[in-house]
Amino acid sequence: MNETTVLATLGPLTLTAYSLLLALGAAAAIVLTALLGRKRLGAESTLSLCLAVIPGAVVGARLVYCLTMIESILVDFGGWSFFPKLWEGGFTLYGAILGGMLAAWLYARATHRQAAPLMDLLAPGASLMLCVARAAEYFTSQGLGDYM
Repeated sequence: MNETTVLATLGPLTLTAYSLLLALGAAAAIVLTALLGRKRLGAESTLSLCLAVIPGAVVGARLVYCLTMIESILVDFGGWSFFPKLWEGGFTLYGAILGGMLAAWLYARATHRQAAPLMDLLAPGASLMLCVARAAEYFTSQGLGDYM
């Protein structure tokens, strides 16, 4: 049921329609955030904010998934060695949101800014990324079928 649409394979790397759309969604979110933030923060600060939030979102998404699926991971997926293998999948949306918010808060603390305006600045780009990610799920065969 969860077949993916493979676009290209280059050695050990596989480019899927899902991953391509996620990359394009992230790029569009960064561009939107940069356009909205150039007057408030400046281009360089906005880009550094995005570069702080994206890894925070990825780590948060992975961490929350692994914590919620810990028993299954330890039994079925080889134990602790599964955690750093991001390419094997296993992320949660709410973990990404929490990780991104934590990263934005840490960025605000490190740069002596208020966190709330930074979160407001990130919200439109995050919403765009969410829309693209949900649409990309079409290519994973998830969210399709009679039950929908």
